[in-house]
This record gives sequence, C-alpha cells and structure tokens, in this order.
Amino acid sequence: MSEVGEIIGKGKLPTPAGCGYAETIEAIASAVRGLAEHGAPVCGLGIGAPGVADGEKGIIRTSGNLGWENKPLAEDLSAKLGIPVTLANDANAGAFGEYACGAGSEYKSVVLITLGTGVGSGIVLNGRLFEGSAGAGAELGHEAIRMGGEKCACGRRGCFEAYASATALIKQTKRAMEKDRQNHHHKELRGNVGEGGGNHARGGQEESESGAGPCDGHDAAGIVCQNDFRPQGERHGLF
Repeated sequence: MSEVGEIIGKGKLPTPAGCGYAETIEAIASAVRGLAEHGAPVCGLGIGAPGVADGEKGIIRTSGNLGWENKPLAEDLSAKLGIPVTLANDANAGAFGEYACGAGSEYKSVVLITLGTGVGSGIVLNGRLFEGSAGAGAELGHEAIRMGGEKCACGRRGCFEAYASATALIKQTKRAMEKDRQNHHHKELRGNVGEGGGNHARGGQEESESGAGPCDGHDAAGIVCQNDFRPQGERHGLF
C-alpha cells in the first residue's frame, strides 16, 4: 500500500493448519517477501491479528482461534524482515482502514463487524480508534447473548461469536443435517460442510435447534451496534 492508501499489490494464503507460532510467522514473512519482489520496496508492515493485540508493545496477549498467548509478533516479524512492524487487532485495523480511506470515510464515528472464523469488531469514535486497555476492548463478538449457551473459542459460553460466526453457522448446519439426513442440504453436500458449505448455513440454521434459535449474523450485528453506540455509519464485513 502506498502512503496515500493506494493498494499496489495483493497476496493471499491460508493460515497453516495445525502449525505452531513459528511456522505461521514464517509463512507471513514469506508472503511479504513475495510481494516485495513483485512491487515497490516494503518500508514497513502493519499486522492485523485476531485476538487481544497490545499494539503499544507489539504482543498478542491471547488469541483463542490461533491458540497463542503472549507472543511478541511485531518484534519477531521485524527481526525476520528487517523493517518496522506495527500490530493491531484485525478488526480494529479494518475499522480504521475503512474510516480513513474506505466505506466509512464520510463519517466521524464508525463500527465495523467482521464475520468469519470468529466475530470481530472495530470502533472509531469521533475520529479516534477505541482499543481499550492493552488493546483488549471493542470485543463485541464476546458479548454474552445467552446465559450458559454455546461454548466459545474464548472459553466462555453464550458469546455472540458462538452463534453468528461462519464457524458457528457451519456447526449449526451440521447439527441440522445430522438430525435429518433427508434434508436437501445433507443430500447436496453428502454430509460434508466445510469450504463452500457456509453457503448452506443460512438454510441449515433455519432447521437448527441451537440455544438462541435462528440467528442472522448481519441482523444481530446491527442490533449490537445500534443499541451500544448509535454510530453514524455501520459496516459489516465478511472475511
């Protein structure tokens, strides 16, 4: 990305399945080197990572989806690449990016909800990114919406993420398909819901008997945002 926010090049790779911290950061470093070889010299790196990201110290305090605890991600990547690295929570980075030069640029206050493996959120209030103490704030995905409900990756139960994320919707779809093997979703996918199976999650959840009942992630995201913040702009992202 250029200094004025212009995207110069893109690259995409999956998070290495079953690999540890060292293998994952090496994959990130390799991707950055690959982009640098086919574009302008890279003078700095911004990392948006899932979980509690302490941007001031460059440390991932905890990431349930990655299984990381107190990992000095910014320092380790900087050592590998020889450039300065800035760390932020992925949804926070996305929210500020949209505020600065994207879909939220016409507003002073924006809330971004990301629906993917988990449910992330980023909040910009009057032009300033809200992160909370040590980057642990703005976690709307971990607001409890049902007491004693579904188990969440964070270890608690009943979180918004446990019902509205792609992971949760696929789980609900699997339950519905196992309950009724004559279901057209089960027949079409032959019982396998994975990549691409998320397209069937909406239909599967209608027949699911999850604790909170049918849950449309976008509708739930809107309820959380509007009731808590009344932002000028609200954007939902699918990742």
